[in-house]
Amino acid sequence: MQIAKALTLFDYISDNNQATSTLENLANKQASNIASSIQAVDDGLSLGQFEETLDKIESGEIEVNSETLQNYFEFNKNRLTNQFSQLIDTYQITTETEISIQDDKLTVSGDTKSAQQLQQYLDSDQNLNRLIQQSSRLSKLIEWDQAKQQASIYKEQDMTDEKIVDFLKDSRKIVGDNNKLLFTNAGLGFDSEGQTQAIIEQTEPKQEKQP
Repeated sequence: MQIAKALTLFDYISDNNQATSTLENLANKQASNIASSIQAVDDGLSLGQFEETLDKIESGEIEVNSETLQNYFEFNKNRLTNQFSQLIDTYQITTETEISIQDDKLTVSGDTKSAQQLQQYLDSDQNLNRLIQQSSRLSKLIEWDQAKQQASIYKEQDMTDEKIVDFLKDSRKIVGDNNKLLFTNAGLGFDSEGQTQAIIEQTEPKQEKQP
């Protein structure tokens, strides 16, 4: 990112309006860059290109890091929480309600009238539909990103290649498996969340036994 003219501290002191304008322009440009990077991420994920998208992130071709992905995911979850909070009473959404995400299709669990009505609502509200699916893909990518980083740590710790491959195979299933949007007492979330950490916790005790 280049700035046509570098501003000195005296410029900021003498012209507060100019300083404010410059900072706002920089913030807007940064937000625009992040938005375009997130869009590039989602475009790749929507095509099932999880590995390719992560490679582009790691190489810098897509300028976004793990923290930004996590923050954007949390931002999406907050949006979903706000939207579903307005639907809970109308469609009797409870902790038993699940929305399966498979092959770009959302399916509400149960055969009650309220479940059927919620299904119809999701089918008709394409913005909410896309938000759920984008958030699901981001969740999976975050899990796979964590797995790749953990595999590098295991490599540094001299874990055998066979065990690392087994770890990555187990973690990779998170990407391939169907996802679910869940409504728990702790709040709204996706079934994929935290699965990599669970695999790490299962793997590390085995590693501690290595000589």
